[in-house]
Amino acid sequence: MARIENFVYCLGVNKNNGNTDILGILSTMQPAYVPGLYSFHVNFSIKNLTDGEHIFSLQFKDTKGILVAEIKNGKLMYKYNQELGTSLPREYSGLNVTANMQNVNLKENGLYTMTLILDNKEMGQFDIFVHGLNTEK
Repeated sequence: MARIENFVYCLGVNKNNGNTDILGILSTMQPAYVPGLYSFHVNFSIKNLTDGEHIFSLQFKDTKGILVAEIKNGKLMYKYNQELGTSLPREYSGLNVTANMQNVNLKENGLYTMTLILDNKEMGQFDIFVHGLNTEK
């Protein structure tokens, strides 16, 4: 069964020569203004995939559970191939996925949640606290 590992909120991701460099890891989001628009990335690994096409979706919800951003029906192709120079067993092999969330409307401070769905199955929820720098302590 597929599993999600290494889910990270960040400011950006660069992919070069097979390497993934994560920029500005976010343990919290602190945009200049809340309410306001904010852009960020998420990066995660999907391991132990079966061969073939997979569909993923990301749903970012605010403190009240209202959907504020979504990526629907992203397609991923995967083929396990030991001939590519890896001796990793299938359960430790997989894909790194990066998603860019642009101009997300953050209306209030609080705990937001990203839900990751793979092949119509919820694979996990990943929380992050949002606090605008324009907000008093």
